[in-house]
Amino acid sequence: MTQNIVTDNKELLDKYQDNGIKHNNFAKNDAITVNLKQLKRKLPEELQLQAESLNIENVSSLLKQELVFAILKKSVEQGGLILGEGVLEILPDGFGFLRSPEVNYLAGPDDIYISPSQIRRFGLRTGDTVQGQIRAPKPGERYFALLKVNKVNFEEPFKAYHRVHFDNLTPLYPEEKLCLEIENNSKDLSTRIIELVAPMGKGQRALIVAPPRTGKTVLLQNIAHAITTNNPEVFLIVLLIDERPEEVTDMQRSVQGEVVSSTFDEPASRHIQLAEMVIEKAKRLVEHKRDVVILVDAITRLARAYNTVIPSSGKVLTGGVDANALQRPKRFFGAARNIENGGSLTIIGTALVDTGSRMDEVIFEEFKGTGNSEIVLDRKIADKRIYPAIDITKSGTRKEELLVNEAILPKMWVLRRIINPMGTIDAVEFLLDKLKNTKTNTEFFDSMNSNRINSNKTNGGVLAHLISLKELGDVVMFDVAEGLPQGKTLDISQAGAISGSDAQLIGTNDYQTIEDSDVIIVTAGLPRKAGMSRDDLINVNSNIIKTVAANIKKYAPEAFVIVITNPLDVMVYVMLKESGLPHNMVVGMAGVLDSSRFNLFLANEFDVSVENVSSFVLGGHGDLMVPLIRYSTINGIPVLDLVALGWSTKERIEAIIERTRNGGGEIVSLLKTGSAYFAPATSAIEMLESYLKDKRKILGCAAYLQGEYGVKDCYVGVPVIIGKNGVEKIVEITLNDEEKILFNQSVLGVKKLIELI
Repeated sequence: MTQNIVTDNKELLDKYQDNGIKHNNFAKNDAITVNLKQLKRKLPEELQLQAESLNIENVSSLLKQELVFAILKKSVEQGGLILGEGVLEILPDGFGFLRSPEVNYLAGPDDIYISPSQIRRFGLRTGDTVQGQIRAPKPGERYFALLKVNKVNFEEPFKAYHRVHFDNLTPLYPEEKLCLEIENNSKDLSTRIIELVAPMGKGQRALIVAPPRTGKTVLLQNIAHAITTNNPEVFLIVLLIDERPEEVTDMQRSVQGEVVSSTFDEPASRHIQLAEMVIEKAKRLVEHKRDVVILVDAITRLARAYNTVIPSSGKVLTGGVDANALQRPKRFFGAARNIENGGSLTIIGTALVDTGSRMDEVIFEEFKGTGNSEIVLDRKIADKRIYPAIDITKSGTRKEELLVNEAILPKMWVLRRIINPMGTIDAVEFLLDKLKNTKTNTEFFDSMNSNRINSNKTNGGVLAHLISLKELGDVVMFDVAEGLPQGKTLDISQAGAISGSDAQLIGTNDYQTIEDSDVIIVTAGLPRKAGMSRDDLINVNSNIIKTVAANIKKYAPEAFVIVITNPLDVMVYVMLKESGLPHNMVVGMAGVLDSSRFNLFLANEFDVSVENVSSFVLGGHGDLMVPLIRYSTINGIPVLDLVALGWSTKERIEAIIERTRNGGGEIVSLLKTGSAYFAPATSAIEMLESYLKDKRKILGCAAYLQGEYGVKDCYVGVPVIIGKNGVEKIVEITLNDEEKILFNQSVLGVKKLIELI
């Protein structure tokens, strides 16, 4: 507005400038422009101060909209024009009003009237954002009126003539990803997880499926922050339906975009009116090839409102939902789409579940098939105060391959296969733990999916040294890292010169060097890191084992193969299938190591020499292994008899069993950046000696079962006799009912992992 203020008080002029009134010069009678939109954004306290400076009476009794109206009217009385902006709502009589998002599109005294002739002249429709010059009401008029149209949807008015109607635009799957990842944001990892499990694109139609108190509001705030930070070209609208007033305030203060709301104390018709204004505004912007994102909390409450207002059809579904009530909210949600040749409308809405309302269940059932992306929140995760409480296995996006880089997509699928066998809580804890150690998802994938076979992080060097000391034979040490095996074998050879070993050691990067080897010990693979289970390595290491197996088949088809790579039981199974070697010549190092740990812990508990302890462990080499306390003895005395004599307690023995299961993980957590080296290497040497020297020792190993223990076509840890012919016999011992259950559970865990490869 151009306003003439007659004053010599520069302080007063400064006050006007601070309150949304722009001065061209600090002098008497200079032009001052008032922007209506800026006034509406001010706090009531600021408006009240401005009204008092204009000598407006009874300002304390006026509502915010009345304050704005009074300030404008008073300013216009002194001459000039006002700049106004709003979203057009065309009424049935043909005229319209510019409503303000600052007051949630409620009708008010500061709305701007647009005549039918102006609407026709510029081809305006409901939802158009119009900017222009306005005038004060004339005598007998109640509203400000639009004099001149300056902009339509933030562009020159003539462009509105050439736009294509939203319903005539061609919808496509989202093809451009919304970047939600904020680098170096250690406080919030929710958007990074979303990018990994359910990436969002421009034009996405996504549901956040949320039971009560699972953090959906905070998740929406984080998404909004990510969009405004990383995608400044996007027009963001946050639509809160039937919401608590304090939640509205919190969202307004947390989000930089446009936040509009209706609260729970307003009628259902008001919720609908607000939602329809928002969707029409979004459509008009999309017609101008803009990218728009609407965050809706909640789709469920909007559907409830339509169910309340719509005339009864006479057909009522379960939960009191009218048969026709959900058609209009579905149209709202269905408007989300990517547009061919430019523009997109993205809607991310929350759907309430497990509220105790049958109506909400019916609404969710109707909506769950309409989206093309879904983020599922889980109450059990939230109850443990783990946020974001995302059920990773149930969340996902259709056609994610259109959004994700070709180099990243396979890594995302590998991550899925790693996480899938985990429980809901374990999966999100695992992922959060990994993400905390990296700054970006790219860095996370690089750390997880490195295929480099690094002898520094395997047992290869330790094994070669032990073989040299025992003079069990000449050693070829292979690694894909150039120079690494050569350097290690040179170092070990020099150590042999001190110990008096004459074993010959060769370091190589050429698989052909292993030709005609008698024994091959495979340590190749990604090692465990802190927080990882053995099973986390399955997809990366299986690819490595396949390569190794193919070269063993080519160059050393008669070798005895001992596999150490984790997850052990699955990797030795892959070795058998890919190498084509006889099953008695392919074995996994498992029970020897696990039993040695069990022996040590029992020796420490009873304060005896570990040489006096005899025990063994059945099952898979993982968290479900079965340490058999019933078969454990100390110098021939059953451990359970010593417990009965008071040497220990059942509780302490149970703790030892659990510690044995986590023996490798305990070492990994202490080392931080590596895994166990010496005990696994020594265990493999025990097996190697029994084979080379035909000692026929009974050792716990991962052996191929063909009906033994009721198991077929699976590798699992059992006692075997190893001699010159490899695995010469599988020793079947009698298990009681409890031991059978535990053993079968362990076998089932191995088989589930095998299914993933």
